[in-house]
Amino acid sequence: MEDFSFDDFKDLGYSAELKDGSKIRIDNWPPIIGIKNLNNCSKILGDADVLAISKKDLHATTVAIMNAENPDLVAKLVTHFCTCVVVDGKRITADSFDQEFEGRLDVVVELFMHVIHSQYHDFFECGLVKERYHNQ
Repeated sequence: MEDFSFDDFKDLGYSAELKDGSKIRIDNWPPIIGIKNLNNCSKILGDADVLAISKKDLHATTVAIMNAENPDLVAKLVTHFCTCVVVDGKRITADSFDQEFEGRLDVVVELFMHVIHSQYHDFFECGLVKERYHNQ
């Protein structure tokens, strides 16, 4: 993982604290990346699950991952999404992901939930899916 100071990014993107006390920072994606990721995520998990996850629903996140039809695709998706996160000043990389989170699946699920929330919550809340978002 690459070292970053949490304070270096405090005014950009999204920041939160995980249940274990770790501080996270998530950079905003460029629109084209966001659209591609949303499309892939919706295909793998289903649009209703993505809407529920974007509300920071940890239970919905867990169930969506468990119920995904293709375990390889959902594992790739979660890993891909989590590589945009800085945890306690260190950026998660694809190479460090398994080692960093071994035995900490709960943290991985929570990180994934925060990534979806950070990237899509505002879009769903005020966009064309607003009515459906609020009815979930």
